[in-house]
Amino acid sequence: IYFKRTPTFSLENIINFIKEFFNAEILLPLWFLYSLIGMYICTPFLRKMVKNMENRDFKIFFAIWVIVTGIVPIIFYYAQIKITNYFIIPIIGRYIPYYLLGYYMFERNGIKTSKKTLIAVSLLGLISLIFSVLLTYFDIKVFGKETMFLDKVDYINLIIMTFSVCYIVKYIFENRNFSEKVEKMILSVSSTTFGIY
Repeated sequence: IYFKRTPTFSLENIINFIKEFFNAEILLPLWFLYSLIGMYICTPFLRKMVKNMENRDFKIFFAIWVIVTGIVPIIFYYAQIKITNYFIIPIIGRYIPYYLLGYYMFERNGIKTSKKTLIAVSLLGLISLIFSVLLTYFDIKVFGKETMFLDKVDYINLIIMTFSVCYIVKYIFENRNFSEKVEKMILSVSSTTFGIY
């Protein structure tokens, strides 16, 4: 993306890219790279950690994540209760729980797929989307707050929507055989998005 803006691929352009990257001047098109690099650095340590975790450990970890970062800040915001920003649980950052949830879903097969669960998860995702839109509407129109408060990746509404999309993808693609053409297309998309999609 970055190098398409420049006419030639040269050492000078690479140096400029590195400078802009460290000065946070490429946030718009490549915002995710900063977190992705951090995740890649953490991966060897997380791999050792998850291999020693039981399913119960994952469930406790996800429960703490959802409660502490996903629900409590929303309740405190709408109840107008001030809470310090200094209380953090370092391993439960913004992205590590998503990383572990993906591992739990796809590698550990911790969440089995079924049509009944698919319907429930899809409805939950839709309800979460409606909840997000309505609360944002009330924030802006009714309360006069020019804010996108619920637009935070670690809040429950986005946790649920992300989980729903992942579950739907897992349901659709699990144990399916695709033609060689479709497999090449999927691999092409995967290789150009760092495997995210």
